[in-house]
Parts: sequence; C-alpha cells; structure tokens
Amino acid sequence: PSLMDEWKKVMPPKVRSKTHEYRLRRSYRSTRQIMEYAMKDLEDALRCPIETVERPGEPVRSLQGSLTPELEPMIAEGLEWLRAQGMDRIAILTENMEQASYIAELLGTGAELVTGELRKTTPGRIPVMPVYFAKGLEYDGVIVLDTMKDSLTHYVLCTRALHRLIHIHLQ
Repeated sequence: PSLMDEWKKVMPPKVRSKTHEYRLRRSYRSTRQIMEYAMKDLEDALRCPIETVERPGEPVRSLQGSLTPELEPMIAEGLEWLRAQGMDRIAILTENMEQASYIAELLGTGAELVTGELRKTTPGRIPVMPVYFAKGLEYDGVIVLDTMKDSLTHYVLCTRALHRLIHIHLQ
C-alpha cells in the first residue's frame, strides 16, 4: 500500500472525500533532526525515498505522559520553552479529536480547539488540533501528543514542526 492509502485509513470520511494526493520526494520543511525522528519508526512498507535538505537544528525533546491533569504543567513548560526559543507559530497536535478536546480544556483560555469550522485561530491562543486538520500545515514549534500506535500518524504529526519539536508519548 502507498502512504496515501494508509493515511486515508485514519481520516474521517468527510475529510477523505476532500483529499488529493501529491507525491513529493524532497523535504525542505523540517530540520534534519525532526525528519530523522519522525521517520525512525515508519514501517518499511510505508517508507518512500525522502531526501532531507541539510537544515540542522535542535534535538527533538521526547517525554512520557498520560492524558491526566498532570500533563498540563508539562505542556505549559514546553510552550514556555518554545517561546523562549523564539518560536512564533506554535501548535499542539494530537492523534484524534478526543485527545485535542481534552488538551484544549486542560489548558483553558490560552488554547483554542480547532474543529475545522473556523479558518483562522484567535491571535494569542495556541491551536490544539487532531492530526487530520494539521496535514499540510506547518508551525515553528510543535508539541505532539500521541501513542505511537500508528507510525504514519506519528510521522505526519512530527513533520508539522519546522524548527522545534516536543514529543509527548502518551501511555
């Protein structure tokens, strides 16, 4: 199966019907460290030859967590670090809407749940969204929360980050 075939399996039908496939082989987007991190667990069957442009950056910050209130200070610290690193466009990305809703509620007024209904988020608020709304978007810094059960979802989540990535592996 192609990467797109696998990706369509996790898309909601409404989103799937509006999706078009374009095959690109060179990544100009993310740093080498982010690309290597995103691709390391991608199943061999899903790999395609992607050449990364040499754009060195910071190592990916990899953490462990669970969907509990104790996650809030971990995310707050990550957001503070991304801002201190000069990241202007920041997002929090999850595997699904249930996770995104929980995180947005946990963070309160500083976050905005992206549901696909609005075209732009409110200035000053961090967008929180599931992976299927993030496809094709890019941010300076990203906090990813996922279970890593699906390597393609993990790849898409991680490669939304241009310069800095914090990955929280949910248990």
